[in-house]
Amino acid sequence: MSKRKRETCHDGQETKTAKNVAIKSTHYDANTNWNIDDYRTPYEPDEHWELRRLFMERHQLQIPEDELVCMAQVFVNVELLHCRYPLETMQRIKELSEGIANEYRASRRNKLQRTFVSASNAAALKVQRKGASEQETYRGSDLRTEYSRKFKPVANIQTLEDAYNNIVLLNNDYEQTKMEFNKLGDSKLTMRITKNSDGTISVAVMIGELTLVSAVNNGEKMAVKTAKQVFLKTMQSHCYHIIRQQNPVELQETLGSKMERKVVEGMVDHSGRPTSTELKEKKIDESNLGFKLLQKLGWSGGSLGAKNEGIVDPIKCQIKIGRKGLGVNSTEQSDTMKTGKINPRDNSYSIDVNFYRRTMQNFRKSGIEYDLVFSSEFTKEERALLHSMAQTMQLKTRSYGKDENGTRQLVLLGRKLPPHELLDRILIEKDTIFCQLYTVKPPTGNNESD
Repeated sequence: MSKRKRETCHDGQETKTAKNVAIKSTHYDANTNWNIDDYRTPYEPDEHWELRRLFMERHQLQIPEDELVCMAQVFVNVELLHCRYPLETMQRIKELSEGIANEYRASRRNKLQRTFVSASNAAALKVQRKGASEQETYRGSDLRTEYSRKFKPVANIQTLEDAYNNIVLLNNDYEQTKMEFNKLGDSKLTMRITKNSDGTISVAVMIGELTLVSAVNNGEKMAVKTAKQVFLKTMQSHCYHIIRQQNPVELQETLGSKMERKVVEGMVDHSGRPTSTELKEKKIDESNLGFKLLQKLGWSGGSLGAKNEGIVDPIKCQIKIGRKGLGVNSTEQSDTMKTGKINPRDNSYSIDVNFYRRTMQNFRKSGIEYDLVFSSEFTKEERALLHSMAQTMQLKTRSYGKDENGTRQLVLLGRKLPPHELLDRILIEKDTIFCQLYTVKPPTGNNESD
């Protein structure tokens, strides 16, 4: 590199550094003339204030005072009270709280102390005539490990106890439970069907070489059904059971994630482009060559033709988008949807397609665990378009309600939590939303095989 070029680069770096310093000094002068402690309220718990104060200290040099105080309160509401805000707000809070929220959750888990006493330990305490309060040392070590183990799958299943830790019953349904269990690792929940010498059929539910339950019946179909029933009943004694109580539509007000119908002026296609455009051309004046030629031919203005039956205004042009024939309007296109085969690319819409596409993109990037509920005001064709857009982004949707009474609603499903993480959210973090969505039943522990 030549000397002149090196000097130019060096001068550019100095200029850039000077600009950064100037920007930082501007922020410094504008944002440090206020005291953070002045914003603490007398009724605010220490834990809430500490979290809010850390957030404000972290961004005091970058965000104006009024905005920062507001964002800090929103952060505390989200983290401690599990409130939900618009997607853009949630995304910004996630970015600004990076590091702060993780440290808080880690400290919260370290402070957690709960007492779990197994049957054998309870019997030992009874013999020693000791109460649960005298077991402080055990509660801080072995019992804490026992509690944590309930919500952490075992990587290598070797015993029945390992299998019970990995199995979480879902809605008392064998297929759902099997599907989620088989996602955990190499060990799979399977059935082994054997025909006995007496003509009966034996079905064993197994994990690897471990037999969990078995059943015998005269027919294979009934034997499989019986094995599933025995499996569900037996696992209730050893495993946690998660039951879905409410669907997202029933909780849309609590979730605060209802998506309203936003319209645009005119009609658009599946990409948000206008489907028709009128060309408004100015009428030609006397300076126009065509105007002069028409005058020489005897035209004095008005309609064309010998009897003045021709057109006056310019011909209107309509842009054709889609594969339908000429002359097919949007109403006729909508009628084709009655067949059930909806092609979003071949129809016009009055909603802001680009807005909903951006919303879905932000929803996917943010990894939100709650569902996004769309208003019942969307038409069948619009729901089909939204569903198609979600599929292209690898998002899942579901519909609730009926078209007949106008209660049909589209729901964009959030990130699905694994069963063990769901247990952690409900039983440890006491998440308000998940506690309303699900009911958790602990192992009953009353099986004769215990």
